[in-house]
Amino acid sequence: MTPRARIALLVLVLAAGACVSRPRRVQSAPDHGWPAAFSAAQRAVADGRYDAAEQELAAFGRRFEGTPEGDESIFWRALFKMDPANRDARVTEAIPLLDAYLAGPPRPRRPEAEILRRTAETVGALVRAAAEKAAVASATAPRSAADDSARVEELTKLRDELAKTQAELERIKRRLAAPRP
Repeated sequence: MTPRARIALLVLVLAAGACVSRPRRVQSAPDHGWPAAFSAAQRAVADGRYDAAEQELAAFGRRFEGTPEGDESIFWRALFKMDPANRDARVTEAIPLLDAYLAGPPRPRRPEAEILRRTAETVGALVRAAAEKAAVASATAPRSAADDSARVEELTKLRDELAKTQAELERIKRRLAAPRP
């Protein structure tokens, strides 16, 4: 075989090797385990079992801390805590998770995490403001009809703003749940 033919054969073998994907058994453990863990968490959320989804993702995150998949579990834990259907969680519980996700190196969902972080702060502020208004309203003595209607109008405005924020959060959640190309 001529040197030229040997070089051509070597280039062909290297090119073919570069095109072959790694079999699943050779992939790293996080690569291999993430789809199953995420799928289990999504099924739990679909069934309304947010606590089971939290446990699944938290366990995966502890096992594979510092990996891209471990970081992804942090992102999804935060998102599920912000889901308005999750009656046991508070939006403010998502903030430390989002901070942890954003604290590391650049991540694929960084823009979404930043939006969710700001949304969580806004919703938290609205909830606190509504609670303070309710406390002040209940502490005051007799009120006039005008005062009552002003309070009702303000509470309605806060509820509408909260509903819009929750709708935006749902839209983001649906967009993030859609498969990426």
